[in-house]
Amino acid sequence: MTGTLVILATGGMGIIWHYLRKHALDKTPWWEFFLFGLASHVVMLALMFTLPWETALCVLGLITLPVLFLYPLGTVLLGGLMVRRLQRDKASKALQERKESLRRLADKLQQSKDMLARSQELAHVGTWELELKTGKLAWTDEVYRIFGLKPKGFPATYEAFLQYVHPEDRKAVDQAYSDSVDTGSDSYEIEHRVLRAATAEERFVHEKCVHTRAPSGKVIRSIGMIQDITECKQAEDRISADQAELRRLLDEADRSRLALLSVLEDRMEASPTTSKSDGSSILGKSGVLDQIVSSESGHAPLR
Repeated sequence: MTGTLVILATGGMGIIWHYLRKHALDKTPWWEFFLFGLASHVVMLALMFTLPWETALCVLGLITLPVLFLYPLGTVLLGGLMVRRLQRDKASKALQERKESLRRLADKLQQSKDMLARSQELAHVGTWELELKTGKLAWTDEVYRIFGLKPKGFPATYEAFLQYVHPEDRKAVDQAYSDSVDTGSDSYEIEHRVLRAATAEERFVHEKCVHTRAPSGKVIRSIGMIQDITECKQAEDRISADQAELRRLLDEADRSRLALLSVLEDRMEASPTTSKSDGSSILGKSGVLDQIVSSESGHAPLR
């Protein structure tokens, strides 16, 4: 009977404490455990009076001091162990969630990097960053491919970059970049040729960058892009060649028209006895021919 009452009483106190507590269990201070242990053991001692009077006095005489002084300390010790266990579990869970969050972030970052690399490869556009103080040059993979190099297989520096610029353009490129830095310009832009490694294939590129400045105004970093425009240049050359060929054909057609009209006029002058109808026929034909040839060549007819 007494044991059952002790269990019910202390259990009920624990439930009441759980609902009245305004903070998480792992935030419970040591003195709160001490007070709870003291209160629950005082109740336990009080319930000893449910025993026969002589038995109650005997039991209380034996256990009062340990219960009032040692048991609350034991409650504090057990509570501290429980708090540390909860805190450790909570920290472990938070660390795991942080790792998972970082993993998802790393996956998204890698996807973005892969998408950027793929886009640059399709557009033949690479990006670069130059630290002026150290001369260190960072290239994306597409820049390496534009120069005919294996990605990340080359220690990129500004001086090494100039070695791949066409010898006839090297001085102009270096001067243009240096002037943009020295004159306080915010950007740099130029078209020039490069020679691919191993094959020495000539490629045309369009290059542009913006400068980052220190508070003093000095340029400390350049961030730019380089685009392979060889196909565009070749297309422009083909268009120019086609236009030149078209002009040549039109000029040739114009000369043929003039020569033909001259022959017809010479025949008319050499045959004065030709009938009026025949002359009109020839003139009519020459007029039609004049109109046809002139419409093809874009020139005004002579007659």
